[in-house]
Amino acid sequence: MSPVSLKPSEFSEGGEFPRGTLTISNARFGVHEFKDRDGNPVKSSYGEGTVAPSMAAILELTNEDTGTVFEDRVYTVGQPSRYTVSTDGLSMEGEKLNANCNFAKLLSALIEIGYPEDKFTGNIRESLVGLTAHWDQKAMPNGEQSKQIWPVQVYTFPWDNGAPSTNGTQPAPAPTPAPVDDLKAVAAQFVNEMLASNPDDATRQTLAAKVYTSSSLDAETKVALSNYIYSPECNDDLMAIGITVEGERYCQS
Repeated sequence: MSPVSLKPSEFSEGGEFPRGTLTISNARFGVHEFKDRDGNPVKSSYGEGTVAPSMAAILELTNEDTGTVFEDRVYTVGQPSRYTVSTDGLSMEGEKLNANCNFAKLLSALIEIGYPEDKFTGNIRESLVGLTAHWDQKAMPNGEQSKQIWPVQVYTFPWDNGAPSTNGTQPAPAPTPAPVDDLKAVAAQFVNEMLASNPDDATRQTLAAKVYTSSSLDAETKVALSNYIYSPECNDDLMAIGITVEGERYCQS
């Protein structure tokens, strides 16, 4: 292994952060031991020692726009001694899920955005694999962004076989595509509408969700807009019309 370069021109930009349109492409239960980038056990933030291994739901997420696969996205369950995992890793026996564990929070987040509770089975792959949603960080009570990512808008459920869910209604007629050159105008229109109707909910996550549920945009434009709204160019374009981005929230300047 070669020495680490200290030259700024040779610095890495870092890996892609797993947010955007992501599909759960695999899922399993297993014991996860938290380690740092060097492979050493992560030290506990509550004193001496290291973070204890945890039973966890371990997901694989695939970015639908870039094709990037994010392996081992861990949502903790609890102490391994409290659970027994099946040999195939698809189900487990033991105590009821604690509402405060990360995996329970993930399932609750899915229910909040439309996943029917009776569709959850004891099989994690059957319940989750194939689900496509917009995923992102969320604001925490202390004002910081969560380190985990959460689904904020469902596009396709596991049982949809790749077809967007219509929630029992007839599919809408194919929309007239919005010219890609008009991304700036379309994004500005959505943001202005959010600021006028509910400024407290005017965030980039909400904007992304509105884009993907809009009946006036075609699929190509939705993808282009999804990438555009997270770009520095979009921030600059909005600033030119008096809208700033503070963290993830849009504000009138």
